[in-house]
Amino acid sequence: MKIEPDGAAGTYLREHLHAGDRLDVSSPRGSFVLQPGERPIVLLSAGIGATPLLAMLHALAAARSTRQVVWLHTARDGQHHPFAGEVRRLMDALTNARSYICYTRPDSIDKTGENFNATGRFSRSVFDELGLPRDADVYLCGPTQFMADMKEALAASGVAPGRIHIEIFNGGESRTSWRGRRSDASSASAGRRGQQWPAGIVRAQRHFRTLARAAIREHPGDGRSVRCPGPLGVSNRCLSQLRERLGLGGSRLRSGAARQAS
Repeated sequence: MKIEPDGAAGTYLREHLHAGDRLDVSSPRGSFVLQPGERPIVLLSAGIGATPLLAMLHALAAARSTRQVVWLHTARDGQHHPFAGEVRRLMDALTNARSYICYTRPDSIDKTGENFNATGRFSRSVFDELGLPRDADVYLCGPTQFMADMKEALAASGVAPGRIHIEIFNGGESRTSWRGRRSDASSASAGRRGQQWPAGIVRAQRHFRTLARAAIREHPGDGRSVRCPGPLGVSNRCLSQLRERLGLGGSRLRSGAARQAS
C-alpha cells in the first residue's frame, strides 16, 4: 500500500491495522462499470488510476472475452508502475488484447520493450500511431488533468465523447505535491474537480476524520457513534457544499445557526 505523506487513510491503516483485524466496508457502488456488447474496449489510466480498470481486466479474463482489448497506462517509472506483472498475466489470458505503456521518467533499470514501450505521455499522435478503434468504449481513470488531456486527445482522434467513460481519481493535488509542502491556508483551497473549497469545509472535514478515528479506536466493529466533543462551526455558505462533499443528507448536518435555534 502506497502511503502519501499526510494521507489520512493510508497512514491510519499502517499505524493501527494488523493481520487478522476485521474491517466493516461498504459494498461497491457507482456507474463506472463495463458496458455489455462486443465493441472494442480501451482501458486508459495513469498511476494508481489503474485500480478500477484492473478489475475490468480481471472480469474480461475470467469470461475469456474475445473482444478487442487495449490496455494503455502511463507511470513515472518501473518503481511507480502498479500491477505491472498482474496485468501482463491477465493480458496473456485474452485472445485479442494488446498493451502500450509510457514512462514519463524511466529509471536506468527500466528496459524499453520489456518494462515499457515509450518515454513520454499519451497524446493524439500516439493514439493515431496505435490505431485505436474509434468505435471502442474507452474507460479512463487518473488524475484530473490527465483525464482532461486524454478526453481532448481521444475526441481529436475520432472517439465519440459518449463512448468515453471516466472515473474521478482524486479530490485534488496532494498536500505534498511536486511543488512542495503547502501551508494549511493553501491546502484548504484544494478541492474536488479543481474547485476552491472554503476553509470552513476543510476544518469540518478534519473534524469528521478525527471523530471517525475515535469511533474506530473506542468502538471497533459495533457500529456505535461518538458524540461530538465540541461545537463544529460551519457557516451556512459552506454547509450545502459540505453535504455534497461528504455525501450526507440534509438532516444529518445542520449549521451553527440552526443548532442554536433548536
